[in-house]
Amino acid sequence: MPGRSPEKINYRPDDFSIAGGTDVGGDFVLGGLCASEWMRYTVDCGRGGWFDLAARVGMAEIQNGSGSAGRGAVRNLCHLGTSLIWGVVAPHEGAATLRFLYQNSSDKTLPYEVAVNGALGRPLNLLPTGGEWRITDLNVMLESGANRVEFRSLIKGWESVALEELQLVQP
Repeated sequence: MPGRSPEKINYRPDDFSIAGGTDVGGDFVLGGLCASEWMRYTVDCGRGGWFDLAARVGMAEIQNGSGSAGRGAVRNLCHLGTSLIWGVVAPHEGAATLRFLYQNSSDKTLPYEVAVNGALGRPLNLLPTGGEWRITDLNVMLESGANRVEFRSLIKGWESVALEELQLVQP
């Protein structure tokens, strides 16, 4: 929706609302979503090919008291090729720990990899959590300033995984 005027957006006749956001250059945000509601989007890519789709996702409702930080989570990062990218700003170059707050509702360990600044991905296996939230750490090397951290699924099939938070821990 970036670059489109509000009058050209088809508004829904229910509790959802579309409002102007705060990004430079203009954007729109959805409001009025409640717990357990979801959105489905259709993207017309013309003749096909590979495209990048970027979205900022968050939700206010989360299972507080079960280890969650209560800040919202991205769910269903669970199929081969699914990825989530963060921008991580490091105060200095060198060794650091990326700390992930996750939930793995599967009964098996699930394989992922984490790539920093386009380098070869490092394995990160998420242990089952029985529906609770857990922390796992991955040691990496970061550049001073902005770093691109990509969390990629290596799962062949469908499982239920959620990520709520990435923290940077530097010595």
